[in-house]
Amino acid sequence: MQKALKAVLFDLDDTFYPFQPCHEAGLEAAYALGRSFGLFEGLAAFKAAYARQRSAVWARLGEKAASHDRLLYFQGMVESVRHRSDTDLALALSRAYWHAYLQAMPALLDPHAERLLTRLREAGLRLGLVTDMLAEVQFEKLRLLGLSRLFDVVVTSEEAGADKPAQEVMSMALAKLCTLGPETLMVGDNPERDGKAAQAAGLAFAWLCRGSVWPMGQAEPSVKIGDFSELSRWLGVSDEP
Repeated sequence: MQKALKAVLFDLDDTFYPFQPCHEAGLEAAYALGRSFGLFEGLAAFKAAYARQRSAVWARLGEKAASHDRLLYFQGMVESVRHRSDTDLALALSRAYWHAYLQAMPALLDPHAERLLTRLREAGLRLGLVTDMLAEVQFEKLRLLGLSRLFDVVVTSEEAGADKPAQEVMSMALAKLCTLGPETLMVGDNPERDGKAAQAAGLAFAWLCRGSVWPMGQAEPSVKIGDFSELSRWLGVSDEP
């Protein structure tokens, strides 16, 4: 076990499971529904419209949880075609997206995740989750992944008021954990969001790199890991010899 470590914070998306396959499943389900209402001809056109509306929402709202709200994207997509609001259809598209996304997610959970969290708890560490997104969506992800009971603290950017790397998320998590930065490790996949947030708060950062390249000019992470099995060995809680 790393010396003086009292708590470990984790990111959720692209850390415990891969985001992209779930996102693709969600888009395909939303497109299938939208096509039945005459919205967009072809999946590529649907995806392009989604990307335009996502960019517009982010430009308008900035780095906060509401910018991740798929309902806003689908509302804009419907309005761009119908030239009027259709809240029932926007809501149906959002529900179709999230149903398919969430159904795809559990099978993609890192196979070492539950064991790692369990061993860390057995070692006396407090565990937290710091994640950008709407609280209801992230809570539902944790429930479906079967991980809710393993975290002492969960902080979303909706609760904190800003996305990572803004310090509100990290400060709130540390306050809930009752730990200081040097006593806490952050584990995540994103150097720009997770890495910068951790380093600014004085936390060690374990980068789940999965073959990616660390950005030039940014302070190096405390450790680069390929998966949770490797993290278990680094933290000294692995079952492997």
